[in-house]
Amino acid sequence: MMRAVRMGIIFAAFIAISIAANMLGDNDEEGEDNISEQEAILPSVEETSIGEPIIISGLYYNVTNVSISDSLPVAGLEEQPQREYMLITMFVENFNLEPTLELSKSDFILVDSDNHKFTAIKSLSLYFDEAWGTLQPGLSGYRGVVFQIPFNRDLGYELLVGDYKIIQLGMGNDLNIMD
Repeated sequence: MMRAVRMGIIFAAFIAISIAANMLGDNDEEGEDNISEQEAILPSVEETSIGEPIIISGLYYNVTNVSISDSLPVAGLEEQPQREYMLITMFVENFNLEPTLELSKSDFILVDSDNHKFTAIKSLSLYFDEAWGTLQPGLSGYRGVVFQIPFNRDLGYELLVGDYKIIQLGMGNDLNIMD
């Protein structure tokens, strides 16, 4: 019940911002920065932490858990020295009007503060309860991504979907990765 109320408030805020952006029209004065409708609804990454939602292109993302493990209970996945796995679980809801929206773990990238980019391990879709795929409008569910990385607590990490940051982890952020 509480989740439904919170989701309703977030959706109402999304609609209000969209309406306000449309009412402003093209009345930009010369020299003003143009801010896209997408940027207007995105909080800065410094303001986003575990449990705080963000809306990107009609999808609501809420990272609910981040953990580090030196192994995963998946047959055939070999352990590699000096590598750990970052598991990120999130709640996703589709606010789009399109009949389907294809989601893929390959849309997610993890970037460390040294600018190393890591892609999600595609073979681990069965590790989570729900695999990535089609998410119908109005439907939601928990999804997860796993990255195999040389984890370093002295580095910060950012989770991106496409060109948008979903969350910043570690290093100078009150959000520290859970073990």
